Amino acid sequence: MPSDIERAIAQTIVFFDIFSYPLTLSEIRDFLFQPARNVSIADINEALRSSSFLNDRIVRERGYYMVRGQERLVAVRNQRYRIAEKKYARARRAAALIARAPFVRLVCVVNSLAMSNASRESDIDLFISAQSGHVWTVRFIVTALLHIMGLRPKAGRRQDALCASFFASNDSYTMARLQIHDDTDGGLPDLYLAWWVSRCVPIYDSSDEAEKFFQANSWAASVFPYRREYRTSQLRTVELGAIARCVKAVIECCVSIFGRAAERAARSIQWSILPDSLRAIVNKDTRVVMTDSILKFHQNDTREEFRARFKSACRTYDIHP
Repeated sequence: MPSDIERAIAQTIVFFDIFSYPLTLSEIRDFLFQPARNVSIADINEALRSSSFLNDRIVRERGYYMVRGQERLVAVRNQRYRIAEKKYARARRAAALIARAPFVRLVCVVNSLAMSNASRESDIDLFISAQSGHVWTVRFIVTALLHIMGLRPKAGRRQDALCASFFASNDSYTMARLQIHDDTDGGLPDLYLAWWVSRCVPIYDSSDEAEKFFQANSWAASVFPYRREYRTSQLRTVELGAIARCVKAVIECCVSIFGRAAERAARSIQWSILPDSLRAIVNKDTRVVMTDSILKFHQNDTREEFRARFKSACRTYDIHP
């Protein structure tokens, strides 16, 4: 039987293997899965060096740790990092436009690109927060802007498209309510969502909104207790100049006069054009959520699939969760 630390290390590496993503020693610590006791980087390094249980399953290659037999993933990770640099440049240009929209408070890159792990064919997923009371208005404006610029995903063309499918008001950052629950005995938590809220990459942040988001999702520490708020490189961020901030504030002041009416109109329009495939599942579960504080459009939510793959991998490597 593996020790608690051996189990936690192995499960962490196996979880990220699902995404073809080998980990550095520091990343293993950051996302160490539910350790039973306090664990340092030195503890993890010693376990990886001396544990026969881990050495049978885990291999080190050029500073990365991965499941034995997956050594090719080092080259994949490095290649995807180079691809990610180009996608971040595109996301940054789009964020410079989105940030100017009234009531936009935070723009984050999420999902695979948040780990610089995007394939060449993938789109660019964004999470956007709005000033409380204006989430429908923000989505309407942002979606219209991306549509006019030809940046939204289209049938048969997703590469480098901007997918803004998740909006939240800045007083509703807690995502715990969106967890999927495991109905098996001793069920697993929502691993993907816990990782997702811990690795949103802010590329526009009006006033420490990213820190507020991170703190609001402290529940994820029950899964990844060593999670750290991500600090984005200045090369990947957008800041509005004084004139742009002033113009935005004036527009917001003007729109606020008709705030409730504008919000109702934006909500009515978006409900009226909602595809039937989405309308059928709105607020039935956590895939598609439409409220006055959260707008989430993930019809093909893959979290259940990821958790099933994680369980299967744990059985394969005899590291039961």
